[in-house]
Amino acid sequence: MQKKLVICTPEAIRWQRFIDGDEQAFAELFNLHFRKLCNYGYKIIPDKDLIKDCVQEVFIHLWHNRTKLVYTEAIHFYLLKSLRGKLIRILKKQKKISWETLNPDLPCFEFNFTLQDNLTLSHTQAEQQEWLLKSLNALPAKQKEIIYLRFFNNLSYLEIADVMAINYQVVRNYACKAIKTLRKKVDIVLAILLLLEQHSFYVPSN
Repeated sequence: MQKKLVICTPEAIRWQRFIDGDEQAFAELFNLHFRKLCNYGYKIIPDKDLIKDCVQEVFIHLWHNRTKLVYTEAIHFYLLKSLRGKLIRILKKQKKISWETLNPDLPCFEFNFTLQDNLTLSHTQAEQQEWLLKSLNALPAKQKEIIYLRFFNNLSYLEIADVMAINYQVVRNYACKAIKTLRKKVDIVLAILLLLEQHSFYVPSN
């Protein structure tokens, strides 16, 4: 007999309720993750309506296949991986870019978080945030995506490697290169603090 898993975190309990067919738990998962998934997806394909449709399709697929799912505490990681895989297939099918180009990099990946309201910041802080955003977007696309998944979504390097379908050591190497590059342009401690402050992600309305 399979040993029963002990579920202790609220997120894990919600996931198990969802697997068991609880529609309220499904709605809660959707509301908790929809916006973050949209913001990640928009960085890969900058089409607001397409991304919203894709995120909804990810959740619909989950609901219809919930009996095949297993217990996990890494729910956001699982959803990010599912969405990215779907978007990669769309890009390949639409042939907007060649698979050879797509495989090593996602050329359109772009940071687009909302900066803190300048009225609440000193002139120096506002300049630092603006410079940080420019410095991040100057990184190669793969490095940007790794930084985004690590600092904005709190994924481990192993999880990032799984989401992006690349080697763990490659992820670590790219992360080190990105941080080294940022360190040359901005105070790295300040950069990390500013990254962690940026929780008002958005999908542009136009």
